[in-house]
Amino acid sequence: MNKYQILKNYSFLISLLFVLVAPSHVLSQSYTPGTFSVSPAHRSITIKPGETKNFNIRITNNIGKTANFLLGAEDISPDSSGEVELLGNLSGPFSLKDFIKAPVGHIVLDNGKSEEVTITISIPNNIYLPGLYAALTISRDSDSGTNVTSGGAQLTSRIAVPIIVLTDESAQVFGRLVSFGPANGAKFFNRAPVTFNLSYENTGDVYAAATGIIRLKNIFGIVVSEIPVKPIIILPHSTRSVTINLGSKYSVGLYKANLTISEGRGENIEIRDARFVIFPWKIFLIIITLIITGAILIRRRS
Repeated sequence: MNKYQILKNYSFLISLLFVLVAPSHVLSQSYTPGTFSVSPAHRSITIKPGETKNFNIRITNNIGKTANFLLGAEDISPDSSGEVELLGNLSGPFSLKDFIKAPVGHIVLDNGKSEEVTITISIPNNIYLPGLYAALTISRDSDSGTNVTSGGAQLTSRIAVPIIVLTDESAQVFGRLVSFGPANGAKFFNRAPVTFNLSYENTGDVYAAATGIIRLKNIFGIVVSEIPVKPIIILPHSTRSVTINLGSKYSVGLYKANLTISEGRGENIEIRDARFVIFPWKIFLIIITLIITGAILIRRRS
């Protein structure tokens, strides 16, 4: 066997190695049969005491048959993890449910059809709270409604669309970054992406929409990617955590994640860094072994 044939076989082994170790991808579908959807996923609106405002929601039936959808409203509050929790018949500390009205209590839709519904919110004159919070609920008539999700996520039972009302545009928003770093607390990883945890606390009396950007820098300080932090809706006096994936399957080496974040209005900007290392030692060990083996074979044949 000549040198060319040995190198050819060696290249084939390297190519086969990457085919075996590279992660596979599964294409997701944008259409999910057997469900229904509501848009927008949430609504923020400013309404001063004594004012009335309207907005529309769109309900789409993809269940596979004609369905009757019930409309309702419930107050919301943060649970122990900062996520939105529906309160049922109970009133929350920033109650809004009694001020939400729809022209109909239910709507019948054929499969594949959509329809808009106008929602009216009227705030009484004697309201002094700077923010009010509730959720518009849409459920199938035949469902018990025990499976609930907030944020407009799809479940076959019920969908809750959070509604945030500011009654005072001058109300100040206060918040602080609680933590930012790898979710498992580690500093060394053998592959990417690396899951980071970001926790932000709302210390004020109105909702916060914490937002920012993460700049991922390599060992030379060069920015290799920028990941926007989409608005994190946080109810008053609660802390909410989100996870963000950093890096790609090709990331190798020492990295610094530089986070710039504010409470949503850019008045309280915080910056924090987190360093970590990505070293896929198993792959490197296999490659080095193949290189050494190939070099020995070439040397023996020469």
